[in-house]
Amino acid sequence: MLGHWPLRIANNRAVGVVLCLLLLALGVGLPNAAAAITEWALVNPMLAQRTASSLTRYYTEVKPQKTWVRYIARNSGRSEFRLRSVSTANDTLGELISLRLGQFRISSTTELRVALGDDLYAALLLSRNDPMAVQEALFIGDQFTHDDWLSNSTGILSLDRLDYRVTPSLGLFVGLGAPESNQSWWNDGSLRSGVASPEWEFAILAPLASGGSAVGPLRERRVAPGWGAAGMVRLQNFTGRARFTGLSDAALNATQTIASPYVHSLSLQGTFGFPFETPLGAMRLSAGAGYEEYAQVCSDQNNQVVQGERVRRFSPVGDLDWVLPNEDLRFSIGVADLSLRGSFTARLTNSFYFQVRAVSNNTLRKPEPFEHPFTLFLTPIIKW
Repeated sequence: MLGHWPLRIANNRAVGVVLCLLLLALGVGLPNAAAAITEWALVNPMLAQRTASSLTRYYTEVKPQKTWVRYIARNSGRSEFRLRSVSTANDTLGELISLRLGQFRISSTTELRVALGDDLYAALLLSRNDPMAVQEALFIGDQFTHDDWLSNSTGILSLDRLDYRVTPSLGLFVGLGAPESNQSWWNDGSLRSGVASPEWEFAILAPLASGGSAVGPLRERRVAPGWGAAGMVRLQNFTGRARFTGLSDAALNATQTIASPYVHSLSLQGTFGFPFETPLGAMRLSAGAGYEEYAQVCSDQNNQVVQGERVRRFSPVGDLDWVLPNEDLRFSIGVADLSLRGSFTARLTNSFYFQVRAVSNNTLRKPEPFEHPFTLFLTPIIKW
């Protein structure tokens, strides 16, 4: 009877975590952060006609591009213009940050002002208040990661995640690993399948990959996959995350390169973000705390799955993200789970990025048997 007690505790904790995730998801209707992104369709036909005329003139006389002139002429009558604006508590009028017509897009406020002229620019900005316009609130996303709700991408693909945007504010995704806890796909082979929005994310975890061999800078997997759930919620500048993996035969059946299998049993994080502009580019400081737990998976004399030792760590969580003024490079450095981490992402084109993520587990502490002293993960990111 006592041999099953750790497993019952784990199952009870699983129920508690899932309930917490569902409660967090109920907060999606709360206000967004101080800077709010709004998207809407231009419903006024006169404004749409003026917009098409201004864009045609701009790409004929100011910035000649015959391809866009033909595209606008062919599609302005049968497709809708979609606009995005950003506003803050101190600037409720805000400014336009994007205009889209099918595959055509302008994502520069400066270029929009030049192409449209001051009067039309102001009229389009106010068109979101049209009684027939349906506004959608979007989170200010990060264009260098899968958390990108600013671009007009339908899909985002990297080696460890695929996102498909069903609508501008709702998407489906599948992913591997737990990068927020320093576990990339090559370290933790648990599959995530779920639903995401700018304000929340919820996914089911399933075992997919384990063991494996080292390939270049990618070390062999040492964390066993499992069944569980994961979620995230944003409430203004606060971001909360939770992830649970239960004990199951999947961990015992996984190919292991160490003596005993360990699962990433529990992860809790809460951080506050503080974005600010500098002459060197946009920066965002995130600070908070986190709890990471890894559980050893064993079998008792009746071949029932039971929990062995647990490795628990409380840690500050902090990251400094820096995007250069030309928005072609992004750097990040921080700490989580008492490990140093950093990333570098380069935008090579509007559709192709390349990212490098590194984690040092032996700088601030001694690595556990299921951890490598240093890990490196590289992946392209493709948007379409």
